[in-house]
Amino acid sequence: MKISSPPKTSDPKLQEFLETVYNALLRLGLVYGVGLVPNRTFTTTNYTVTSNDVIIAVTNTAAPRTIAFPSDVILAGTNIWIIKDESGGALAQNITINTVGAETIDGAATATIATNYGVVRLYSNGSNLFTW
Repeated sequence: MKISSPPKTSDPKLQEFLETVYNALLRLGLVYGVGLVPNRTFTTTNYTVTSNDVIIAVTNTAAPRTIAFPSDVILAGTNIWIIKDESGGALAQNITINTVGAETIDGAATATIATNYGVVRLYSNGSNLFTW
């Protein structure tokens, strides 16, 4: 996709969202001139997200798993993450995504993957997390 910069708008909230999406696409290597391969981190246990993560693959759901977002990662803003149940067992052993601080996920304390091979995609606006 040939996009060299995010579209411009006079609406500050919309501009913030467009820049977040553009930066996410940039990190995934889906915009013009970028050949980056997204960072895939796999985990077989509970996991704390870092600012370098993009794809977090849960490869073992023998027990419920928790993916935790620390405040400093969320407050850094303009990042996206994809949390995926690669084990195919989240229906029986849910994957809970939470924030460590007061930040929220779509206004809630947690998000849950409760379907086999389910996925949750998140982005940060620098204050909270949102699904997309």
